[in-house]
Amino acid sequence: MKILEYGDSKKNKIILIHGFQMHIDSLKVYIDTLKKDYCVIVPVLPGHNPDIKEEFESFERCLDEFEEYYINKFGNEAYAIISFSMGGVFASYIWKNAKIKINKIIMESSPLLKWNDLMINIMTKKYLSLTRATRERNPKIITQATNSIVLEENLDSFLKMLDNMSDETIINYLKEVGKFNLPNNIDSSNTGIYYDYGGKINEIIFKKVGKYISKYYDNAYIHCIEGKGHCEDAIFQPEKKVKELIKKLN
Repeated sequence: MKILEYGDSKKNKIILIHGFQMHIDSLKVYIDTLKKDYCVIVPVLPGHNPDIKEEFESFERCLDEFEEYYINKFGNEAYAIISFSMGGVFASYIWKNAKIKINKIIMESSPLLKWNDLMINIMTKKYLSLTRATRERNPKIITQATNSIVLEENLDSFLKMLDNMSDETIINYLKEVGKFNLPNNIDSSNTGIYYDYGGKINEIIFKKVGKYISKYYDNAYIHCIEGKGHCEDAIFQPEKKVKELIKKLN
């Protein structure tokens, strides 16, 4: 796993975590803005590096690697974690493991409740099919991608990333996401929890996550982004989104 650093290492630390099949270039606006006032640490999870092929096995293995790196270099505190979609699962692993103390954890449309086997199988088949078609440069699928998950300007890097993402890595990610269930008793006495989700019908599962967090965590702030799909503003209006994030950080 590659770990990138931006900004002054003496400033408060923000861990910025991408979503599944979200290329690092999609975080450029966030990095360029946040690094002015923070030290930004970005783990590039296995399978998401466009330059090398790297297999993903489990979030536990990624957690061990990331914590060893982070604690040895920065100590055991982070001002905030910001994560998108699947990145919230990895953020939750860091949070619940409690080796790194977190002041604020900010997540958008993260799948934090366990799926049944049918859902895991459906999602796995979907992503395998779409990724294989993208590797084959199917024009329809690529157009679909630029309308839903990647900016046109980041398309080349996105395609290189998927060229390096194996079927086994996709299968493992969906299995790991599907089995994860956010505990309802993580010590959050010193942690603010912010969870956003979209208002469109396909965000219903993330609405349930928001209700779950609100039920079990008193210091949680849940927000529905009306009329928006999955991480829509985060991907296609990052300048707007980063301003909203800064308000949460302050």
